[in-house]
Amino acid sequence: MKYSKDKLRLWILIALIAIGLPSAYLWGDPETEPDASEIVAGHHFAYLPWSASALQAKGKAFASGDHKLLAPADANAIVKAYFVQVAEAQTIERDIQRLISDPNADQATLPELNAALEEKRATMLTQKGLVEAILQDQVSTILAEEGFGVLDYIVPPVAASITALPERMIVSSRDKIQQIDMADLAPNTPLTTIEDLEATVDAELDVASLVVPLGGLSLYPAMVYETGNLNYTVNVIAHEWAHHYLMVRPLGYEYFNNPQTQVINETTASVLGDEIGAKVIERFYPELVPKPVDQAQSNVATPAADADVFDFHKEMGITRVKADALLAEGKIEEAEAYMNERQALFFEEGYLIRKINQAYFAFYGAYADQAGARGEDPIGPAVLRFREQSDSLHAFITEISWLTTLEEIEALLEEPSVSAE
Repeated sequence: MKYSKDKLRLWILIALIAIGLPSAYLWGDPETEPDASEIVAGHHFAYLPWSASALQAKGKAFASGDHKLLAPADANAIVKAYFVQVAEAQTIERDIQRLISDPNADQATLPELNAALEEKRATMLTQKGLVEAILQDQVSTILAEEGFGVLDYIVPPVAASITALPERMIVSSRDKIQQIDMADLAPNTPLTTIEDLEATVDAELDVASLVVPLGGLSLYPAMVYETGNLNYTVNVIAHEWAHHYLMVRPLGYEYFNNPQTQVINETTASVLGDEIGAKVIERFYPELVPKPVDQAQSNVATPAADADVFDFHKEMGITRVKADALLAEGKIEEAEAYMNERQALFFEEGYLIRKINQAYFAFYGAYADQAGARGEDPIGPAVLRFREQSDSLHAFITEISWLTTLEEIEALLEEPSVSAE
């Protein structure tokens, strides 16, 4: 019986691919090819080869079912050991990068570091598929308990691959902070190339563009950024599954048709990712549950000391609000000069933000947890209030998946409660 269920899950996964779940990423629409994509042609991330390889790996994992033969304690130990290996590999990579970047550094240890990294990566590769399968099952278990199961299955199945991610070019109008286009670049595209592409797109299209790193991407299987932080990884796996779930509902398939819909969609995925991710850690890795903040201790600081502390979110909020105001008055150049000045301020305070422009806020302002970047945009807070009024996470997702505008959400917020019943 277990074998037949695993086989059925595999066929569900294949069927989702066959009906074109990730087609917007793989092939796009030749009649509506975005201008930014045409400009960055030659630097695109190759989705089709990656998807073919990832699907083959997932098919093997589903067919073998090796992760299901492990005792829960053994599975958890394997996962934690893998993330220790990832953290160690990234430390070695940083050491190598420092040696390469410093012309005065003694590079005698470089061959040894490269050999250590290669060995570490080889070990990680033997465990990667198993770790992904364990985490997928753990996220699925919590999703099922939250009411997302359909006849003992999670549809679509949770599928994620820990991998190097493409970098995304966000394109915003200059006169208003809103995403109007995007294009994905190959991982590890050189910074000089990125800056040249941004400059070309800005000049040729009269827009504001910015290439940003991604933590996850809702291709199927989802692409999840490699990090030694298990809590973060579980959160992203759940977040990307939310995008998969919403893809066949209005909040998903209208994503690219309305800037408001994008913000609602991303904020909704963040809510699900945060809640499911926290419950996965609490259930399977309780030793990794973050310690609660002692409010009594946190409020002890003196007013004088607080005045000297640079508050990132507060200052970013100030930046967003003033930039919005200047743009609303039609003062585009003045707004852009102001954002440049603020970028220099953040850089001086130790925040290595390469560029703050309309595209920066269009991207980071779409997430509920980016309070400063959101400024006074009411969409994220409205989604969070909608969640507070919902009877459960499942009720919240079920209801909001049919909503695509702030007006629709606010209409339901006038009601005393939200329920999927």
